[in-house]
Amino acid sequence: MPYKKRIKNVAANFPGLMDSDRLDLLNSQLIDLQKQGYNKLVENFLSNKNQYTIRPFLFEIYLCRWLLSQNKIRDVIYEPDDMDRPPEFVFKIDDKIFQIEAKVITQLINETIKKKLVSQINRRISTKTNNVFEIWLSENIESKEINKIVDWIADECTSLTIGNKREFVLEEETVAWIEAIYESKSGGSVIRLIYGKPQHEKPKLGKPPAYITSDVAIPTSHALAKFNALKQAILQGKNGVPMYRRAFLDECIEYADDLRIRERPNVESLGEKVLEDTNKLKSVRDHVVDWVLLESEATSGNDFSEALIEFLERLRELKSRPPELNEWNDVWFEAHSVFVYETFLYIIASLIKTQSFESLHEVFTTHYLLPNSDRQGEDAFDTFDGFYGYSETLQSVLAPEKRKLYSPAAELIKRHADRKDLPFQSIIEAELLVLMMSFLTPDTHWYPQTLHYASYGSVFPLFLRATQHKHFSKLAIVTGMEDANKLRETVKKGHERLGVEHWHNFHYERNFWRAMNMDKLDTLK
Repeated sequence: MPYKKRIKNVAANFPGLMDSDRLDLLNSQLIDLQKQGYNKLVENFLSNKNQYTIRPFLFEIYLCRWLLSQNKIRDVIYEPDDMDRPPEFVFKIDDKIFQIEAKVITQLINETIKKKLVSQINRRISTKTNNVFEIWLSENIESKEINKIVDWIADECTSLTIGNKREFVLEEETVAWIEAIYESKSGGSVIRLIYGKPQHEKPKLGKPPAYITSDVAIPTSHALAKFNALKQAILQGKNGVPMYRRAFLDECIEYADDLRIRERPNVESLGEKVLEDTNKLKSVRDHVVDWVLLESEATSGNDFSEALIEFLERLRELKSRPPELNEWNDVWFEAHSVFVYETFLYIIASLIKTQSFESLHEVFTTHYLLPNSDRQGEDAFDTFDGFYGYSETLQSVLAPEKRKLYSPAAELIKRHADRKDLPFQSIIEAELLVLMMSFLTPDTHWYPQTLHYASYGSVFPLFLRATQHKHFSKLAIVTGMEDANKLRETVKKGHERLGVEHWHNFHYERNFWRAMNMDKLDTLK
């Protein structure tokens, strides 16, 4: 819904907002925040009646959008309902919870009050309260005291590797742009006060940064915004979770689909093109992983499993030939082939991490509807091995000089493995489980590319724990086999069917028997 009329009602003391372009921009920002679930923030701003409090509300809008634009920052919640005295924002960085309070001290004409405030600021700086950033905005406080707060916040963030000192607060061109937009009649501005700049200096209007303007394309930024809206809905128990989920997943698929090649690429190196596209798609992988980790634990019943299977079907389609193509080269689709393969392994690893064994069983036993361009005759369905992918084209850009990689796709996945919650070893373990399921499932084939990077004697917790009966029972949910001896027998037959004895490039063992802990499964009752 448009907010222009209400913005005009609350922004009488901010004539800069009456400019049509700026009014349109703020209106679009409020609509965007409302769609992402930040209704309270939007309503706080639109209900404002005070010329002084409009400044922090404008800053909260900026701050919320900035937090949502940062890949390291997750679970952004505005004024949480479950806290007695909630801060403006609560969020996570690497599973560590942080809070931001934006406080405004206005009309500090009295020198005694001013000294008390400076004393309080200094006291807060000296204690360096853990995990709480307090942003103080003031009209009359001395700039050097405001800068102490800025430096404190920046120093705290630098230790968290969020960015350099000024990057956390604002980029330079952002400062100029926001100042010009949020300028008040008195000539001051919220951002100028943070930086301690003189109020009479009026900066040039700079180019808006990408994360400020809603119409500037940022790779997967819309997907991130929709994921945060979904997360808010789940964490706050809102209705309409399926709607939020569908909007998020649609955005992920749409972004990945836009990168599919639909005409002959005009590039000097197809290898470089494949590498470039797989790097772009990595952010989608991370969004999907975040979703699986969240909903596999938070959503009860079959809702999540059904949504996951539906998404996997759409994911599988991304590696196929776009239906409108009549002439093509299979190399054009290698980036998405590797992306689908990598994302599938990460989904399996995520489900292992959250112990979602029923969902894993569904993934491995479902027959997925093939896209039209991949159907041959009456074969309309595919098994989980349809998520397998590879790229020989990447050999030219990833292999060391005068050497050849056993699997360029696995090398890329290894280079992409930068998540702390799912390290590369977890991805190898996930592929080992996929391989076991391929041994157990007739007419499926899987070559475990990432296991080229498994060292001799590697221990994989899922299989090692299955030595104990209670943990083997969890593995049995995935495999559908409650008898360990029957499992061993079927795995041996799978080895023979896939011709594992001819896989000569795995130096430490070729049958993966020890890696799967086969001899010891279910031996401790």
